[in-house]
Amino acid sequence: MAEGVSFTEKASGVLFFSRYYSSWDGPRLVEPEHIPLALLLADPELFLRLFGSQSARIISALRADLRDYDSALRTTWLATEVAELSPAAKDLIDLAEQEAHKLGHSYVDTDHLLLALAERANSSHGRDRPTPVSGLLGQHGITPEMIKKTMKSDR
Repeated sequence: MAEGVSFTEKASGVLFFSRYYSSWDGPRLVEPEHIPLALLLADPELFLRLFGSQSARIISALRADLRDYDSALRTTWLATEVAELSPAAKDLIDLAEQEAHKLGHSYVDTDHLLLALAERANSSHGRDRPTPVSGLLGQHGITPEMIKKTMKSDR
């Protein structure tokens, strides 16, 4: 993560909840697929802004499609270490920071994280290959253009 970029409380919550979703029985690497689950939990209002009256349907469909990344067999465990971000998740956070910078923002918010996930679907080079969740977002109509349009109208 770049220096000088702050994370909003909700964006920090997404990183916290991503660790929750990745670690159902002990610390495991956080993958990009855990981040949308955390977004749904930390900032459902983001999806309300994007989809209006259709947001409940979209949220429900996304949760169903992401159920493989949310174990129903979650157990309680004592943390002696914190789950780390995988290289792909770190790249995603870096991309969210870059998107925030391009938009002239000095902070990363949940919409920047969602934008990074959606942008990943449009990338075709190197380690920035699409993640499974990027394609899933596109199937639900979540595109970079849609997110950027909503961001402009919100600010």
